Amino acid sequence: MVDFLAKRGVDISFLTFYGYQHDGKTLLAKQVQQARSDVESLVRSRPSNEERRKTLAARIEKLGMDAFWKEVTESFRKLGYKGEPLANGLSFCLPSLEIQKLNYGKTARSVHSVQLDESSKKIRITFFPVAIHLCETKFKEQKEVISFKQELPPNAPQTDQVSEQWYCLLDAQEWETHKGTFITLASNVYTEWDKARRNVNRV
Repeated sequence: MVDFLAKRGVDISFLTFYGYQHDGKTLLAKQVQQARSDVESLVRSRPSNEERRKTLAARIEKLGMDAFWKEVTESFRKLGYKGEPLANGLSFCLPSLEIQKLNYGKTARSVHSVQLDESSKKIRITFFPVAIHLCETKFKEQKEVISFKQELPPNAPQTDQVSEQWYCLLDAQEWETHKGTFITLASNVYTEWDKARRNVNRV
């Protein structure tokens, strides 16, 4: 699980709990103490956003995917999305949306991500459950055109109706073929997201 999350750019923190039995009940105590030097070491070792961008740019250049990567990411930025760096890509976000029916938390920001898949030399585009929820009919209409796969998200919130994120791997030719569809889907989500922000009970 740790390896799975790390490959998707998730920052991971570990917590240790100790379990105790008392009067027929199980009590959990969280260990919170840590040597200051260890904490400082962890802080120093965590890459900054700028370091992540530079590392990713070097990997993209090494694979000769510069033009392809720029074409995909700029297409989403032009719609108004903000790209935030992950270990192997960008998470595209919109202003926080307050949601009543999430599996955890009450707000969502990330709509979809674009990540580098080095083994296949393709780009992975993933739409998160909230985005699917807002435009479920639109996504289902395109499922016959684009070979979306579904999986449980490692860290994106789920809604009461949509529990899985949708993703696909694309090479440059496949992107050119389906670019219009992806831009239309992202544009539809942008519109519905804005409407939902003005009506928090909608989702």
